[in-house]
Amino acid sequence: FVILSLPFFILLSCSTSDKPKQNGFIIDGNLTEFNGDSVFLKNTNTGELTAAKVKNGKFRFEGEIEFPESYLLSLEREQEHLVRIFVENSNISITGSADSLGRLKIVGSKSYDEYDDYRTSIQPMRDQLNQLDNDMNEAMENNLMDKADSLGELYQTVAIKRLESVLAYEENNKKSPIIPFLTF
Repeated sequence: FVILSLPFFILLSCSTSDKPKQNGFIIDGNLTEFNGDSVFLKNTNTGELTAAKVKNGKFRFEGEIEFPESYLLSLEREQEHLVRIFVENSNISITGSADSLGRLKIVGSKSYDEYDDYRTSIQPMRDQLNQLDNDMNEAMENNLMDKADSLGELYQTVAIKRLESVLAYEENNKKSPIIPFLTF
């Protein structure tokens, strides 16, 4: 029995020891249409700003954090063009065009995936709120106050549903690092 079991125990010990624990994060980026020499990463909790040199569109950030945190990726020091990412101790890849930051592909951060999934799920409400806001402004510009008032009431109803969605998500995911960023 011992001789027959030996290969199983060897295989088991190899499979558990072959997976090293991730001690830090590596963010590898590859941006097309980027003419600058650096990109910047700002911790939204501490305000700490870190720069990485860009060569042929490629850049890298490395570090270690205690728990997943929100960062803002910027192509300029002044941080006019920002993309929220969630950094955790894993290998994270950011690819896409510097001309369309809203469409960057971010892979390797479970926290970012959670954030992106949630924002996608409420996008119809966000679109509806934007449309109602535009319609209210147009009604007020045309001095159609009754219409603006009814649109305002509808806006409040949708805004309350969105807030309820945030509160429900928070209740069901109490330890999620994305909770403070769901209302943005």
